[in-house]
Amino acid sequence: MANLILQGQLVVGSNIVYTAGDITLCQVIAIKYYNSAAYDIELRKYKSSTASTVTFYNLSLAAGDSVSDNFSYILERNDHLEIISSVAGTDYYINILQV
Repeated sequence: MANLILQGQLVVGSNIVYTAGDITLCQVIAIKYYNSAAYDIELRKYKSSTASTVTFYNLSLAAGDSVSDNFSYILERNDHLEIISSVAGTDYYINILQV
């Protein structure tokens, strides 16, 4: 098992922030977002076994709002996590446990 921390800034539109690749199973433990401007954020998972996308949520946030998402999301082999942002510069932090 390995604990992976990802962080960076989103661009406008679709951002694939993690792909499970050959990892059999991983658990997204936490996701955090912040932007000093007003912004919309959407979290999606692409499930490779069914070639389908699941939207977990869409949020409209005021300038300076931050979000701490502590729900668990499971990703299997070749699934990916996608975040869609309405403005550039949204900071993100993701904690993933690879099994």
